[in-house]
Amino acid sequence: MKKIIFFLVLLIQSNAFCQNEKSETEEQKNTSELSFTEIETIPAFNGCDNKNKNEAIKSCFNQKIAEHIAKHFKYPNKAIRKEIQGKVLVSFVISKTGEITNVKAANKTHPILEAEAIRIIKLLPRMTPGKQKGEPVNVAYTIPINFKLQ
Repeated sequence: MKKIIFFLVLLIQSNAFCQNEKSETEEQKNTSELSFTEIETIPAFNGCDNKNKNEAIKSCFNQKIAEHIAKHFKYPNKAIRKEIQGKVLVSFVISKTGEITNVKAANKTHPILEAEAIRIIKLLPRMTPGKQKGEPVNVAYTIPINFKLQ
């Protein structure tokens, strides 16, 4: 029987794949997204928002997201049978209200793996939103989830 091993690779600030959308109109300003590398106060999981510095919050964020993925990860049976492996980059937005929105696979791997990665991220809890100049903002984030059989 094959052992299933998956690797969670969490990106820290310097490796985030987030992009900033520059806005020109007031409506676009309200929907634009900042990345973790540009934001003054990053979004935080419950329990992480009592930290004093962005680095401590970021470390806590990475730990909590790794725990969340490990808790909810299920290698799809169909992918096991077909020996499908790959890395899914999942992008999402932590909204001004702290909700997880716009979850999608940012790269093309395999639909079965993409669906599982998206399912896991959609289960993330509401967070304390990120702030820029004291105001809540949308924050874009991308994380890889590796599926590997061994």
